[in-house]
Amino acid sequence: MAAQIKALKKYGQNFLRDEAAVKKIVNALDCKNEDTIVEIGPGQGALTGSLLAKGCRRLVGVEIDSRLADLLEEKFSSSSLEIIRESILDFSFAEFHSEDKVKVVGNIPYYITSDIIFKILDNRRQIERAVLMVQKEVADRLTAPIRTKDYGILSVFTQMHSRVSRVLDISREKFYPVPNVDSAVVLMEMRDGAEDVDDYPLFKRIVYAGFQNRRKMLRNSLKRLLLELKIDDIEPISMEVRPEELTVAEFIQLTNSIFAKIKI
Repeated sequence: MAAQIKALKKYGQNFLRDEAAVKKIVNALDCKNEDTIVEIGPGQGALTGSLLAKGCRRLVGVEIDSRLADLLEEKFSSSSLEIIRESILDFSFAEFHSEDKVKVVGNIPYYITSDIIFKILDNRRQIERAVLMVQKEVADRLTAPIRTKDYGILSVFTQMHSRVSRVLDISREKFYPVPNVDSAVVLMEMRDGAEDVDDYPLFKRIVYAGFQNRRKMLRNSLKRLLLELKIDDIEPISMEVRPEELTVAEFIQLTNSIFAKIKI
């Protein structure tokens, strides 16, 4: 039945065909018998079978394609797999989990990669870790150090709310149909990096404003925001740097300095 299901471009479907990669992904997730695991877009079940074999308390596959949902329910009918037929962007982690955090894994659609990553970050209190297969260039951005062309908004928020590392790179030839780009797998070990921020909405505004014109100095890229807030000077962060030169900790420090002046 699996061979009869054609990949649909509208869902960004490219099915993994590499058992060695599957094993490394499952190992990175660090499955335990008591775990609840959410698999994003299980597709034809390349990861699903290995996850079930590894063992977990509950495995939930979030699959928007009804053809593949039917396939999975038939293929794993004797297992504990649960299928939820919706987009991961509509899935509610808050309603789903109980007192235990979940683990997330998946070969995520390239066309909504950033949306999915930000959803995971927004639900960091419900998620213990996530192992995600993404475009290689996205993995570069997620793990980018400061002062590099790949360091940007996605880097700041991912590194703020997780310890992110690269698990492995996967050639495009390992997928069917073959995509136009290579992929990589990243591990995100979640944490709440907003605890040290005095005003998180302000932090988000500063990061987005800073990288909107990433080649400009902060004094220029944040000029409109600072005028709005009626703030002239900021200490102790120098405004004569570009946003790509600031670490997450320095963005937090900048936010707290601005927030302190707002309250005066």
